[in-house]
Amino acid sequence: QCDLFMAQSKTENFGMAIAEAMLAGKPVITTTGTPWECLPEIEAGWWVAPTPDALRAALQESIKLTEDERQVMGARARQYAQRYAPEEIARETLDLYHWVRCGDERPACVRAPENRSGQGDGRT
Repeated sequence: QCDLFMAQSKTENFGMAIAEAMLAGKPVITTTGTPWECLPEIEAGWWVAPTPDALRAALQESIKLTEDERQVMGARARQYAQRYAPEEIARETLDLYHWVRCGDERPACVRAPENRSGQGDGRT
């Protein structure tokens, strides 16, 4: 059991441990080497430079929070991270396979990039 989760990294492609901590309802302190820049915006944690001073400041700030404030931040983290819950990923994977196999409408989890002429065809 913990009050928050802290993960320092200079480079991280996703940070599954961070997503799991958020799904567990924990505020997160992590560094700009991770792709979790949303944390301050959604008020679910801290995204700071990977330096001792920045990490210390975030940790000091987190310690000043009341238990209620930490729980509210954790609830925001959990709500945001639901998009990474195993059940959601499985549903999106099935939608993708069905789209590829049957040619139905493109699922919401697939973004259509624009081609060089600026005209996306909605299927690529």
